Amino acid sequence: SSDLEYHASTLPEAMIHISASVRGSCGRWFEETGRKMLSGEGIPFSELWTSQVDKLSEQTVLETEIIEELKRMGSQLAKPDIQSQIQAIRMYQKRCVEAEQRLSGELPGKLKISASLMVLAGAFLVILFI
Repeated sequence: SSDLEYHASTLPEAMIHISASVRGSCGRWFEETGRKMLSGEGIPFSELWTSQVDKLSEQTVLETEIIEELKRMGSQLAKPDIQSQIQAIRMYQKRCVEAEQRLSGELPGKLKISASLMVLAGAFLVILFI
């Protein structure tokens, strides 16, 4: 949101700029999405955004809840008012932080389950080979 707010960048320019600081598939997604927005291929923003978010969901392990929130954010980003765009980005950012905190809290339990499953799988293989 700082690129939009303080640098007076357009949304596509801000996304391309952000892509330089985000690694991996998310960084490539930001760049590709920004470039598609700039290309002016005649695709309505809502269609372009939904299509790009669908691609992101295939390339990452983001939760369905976050992907759906991103899709909803697209309707706010389509508004020409920059304040609406910034507000939508900040709200999405807040929800992502909340989801990250929730997932971090769930991680220890999931790791224990994963370790238990690995031990069971190992025991199964030992029994299978005996």
